[in-house]
Amino acid sequence: MELPSKTRIRKSGEVLRSALFDSGSSFDLAELDEAFEVVKCFRRAHQEPMAKVRNGLTSMVNTLGFDPVITQRLKRSERIIRKLHRSVESPQGRTSLDRLEDIAGVRVILPDQAAVRMLVERIGDRWVVHRDRDYVTKPQPTGYWARHIIVVRDSRFVEIQLRTPLQQEWANATETADTRFGLTLKDGVGPMSMVTYFALAAKQLQAQELGHTVDRATLEAFREARELVVHEGYYKK
Repeated sequence: MELPSKTRIRKSGEVLRSALFDSGSSFDLAELDEAFEVVKCFRRAHQEPMAKVRNGLTSMVNTLGFDPVITQRLKRSERIIRKLHRSVESPQGRTSLDRLEDIAGVRVILPDQAAVRMLVERIGDRWVVHRDRDYVTKPQPTGYWARHIIVVRDSRFVEIQLRTPLQQEWANATETADTRFGLTLKDGVGPMSMVTYFALAAKQLQAQELGHTVDRATLEAFREARELVVHEGYYKK
């Protein structure tokens, strides 16, 4: 299937979003099938740009002398539509399918923040940077902290996630909980006890990474949060 126009891509994303999340919406099966094919085609168009970004990053980190872990992924179609729906009431404004910046993603796990900063500088020198989201300096309310660089390759956005081992450890723990309990904690969706527990865990890991001492109030709050998630049956002592 030839890549559709931006207008058709936007419309297809909105058709599927509305069909899945708007009560009272009505679309015939042929319209839904066509919209889904457009979304799949647009998703596939990110495959080659993503591979080029990964190869370029591999070359960069080898030149810098690091021994990183590099992975890549295309966001699943279902998650793409879910993200479109989350943007409907987002403070940052509604996003259409053709403007999503993280359909293609490459993740690099580096030894520390100094290595992250070096790679960020190299990326800026070599590629067109569309956006730089520094969640290290300003972590998200969920506790998530990492560096996200959106680059443009072959007219497609590719999100580069730069993480340290501690950041990856926290992300793995949240993803494990998400899979086990059917949650999306990274996005702050789930029982408040679990959201609070992981946010406080992240705060301690952030302090450890920066060489800071965790204050007593945070330690006490985390102890209480851990007791609560055990009491609610999410974890055992």
